[in-house]
Amino acid sequence: MKYQLKDEEINMSSSEKENNKYDEAKESCNVVNRQLRKNDPALKGLQIHEIEPIKLGGNPTDISNKVFLPREKHAKVVVWWNKKIREVRVKLEE
Repeated sequence: MKYQLKDEEINMSSSEKENNKYDEAKESCNVVNRQLRKNDPALKGLQIHEIEPIKLGGNPTDISNKVFLPREKHAKVVVWWNKKIREVRVKLEE
């Protein structure tokens, strides 16, 4: 991706593009999650988790891709997913 800024060309690497894409998806996710919390007081004390992680292509705004978990359970799920993602990265680097 190229941008023009005051007669200066700026090139973004593919990793920068991916980071920007993830940041945009995460922000969309956060907007939806805030709206869910605002509309449903029963979610107080629960964490909103994307079933298929955004980093793996999960839809950040689809309600069917969200599950509501107690903080302790959410922490365990996040640890599990992070471990799986690291394992895949290691395999891809071999």
